[in-house]
Amino acid sequence: MIFIVIFSSQFSSMSNQVLYITSGILFWFFFSNCTSQGVQSIVQASGLLKSVYIPAMFFPLAEVIGEIFNVMLALVVYFIIMHWFGMVYTLNLFWVLPILLLFAVFSFSITLILSALNVFYRDVGILWNTIQPAIST
Repeated sequence: MIFIVIFSSQFSSMSNQVLYITSGILFWFFFSNCTSQGVQSIVQASGLLKSVYIPAMFFPLAEVIGEIFNVMLALVVYFIIMHWFGMVYTLNLFWVLPILLLFAVFSFSITLILSALNVFYRDVGILWNTIQPAIST
């Protein structure tokens, strides 16, 4: 809401600025949730990893896949809001799924790197959760 209030005064000439801001925030929350939950996933599953052989990368991958479903549901609501605002659906809308999948691969790679570092240096998870809000501003 704060972004919408601030940017609506800055970009008052842009039509449907709420939708533009919301789309950026939607993908930022996807990345933020993937990384913040995925950083701790290997450490939290250490008991399971010690007792049964499971590749460790499955745990950060499970977090990313879960967030993909969350963002897909949010995109359905977003498309309904787009229709409510009177925006016209174009063929460019078909790019949303490939972009989401590429962004999910990027988020998974960052999550995998951070979670691997967090196994050896436990402060990485704390540091990431501290730095992450500063990145968004």
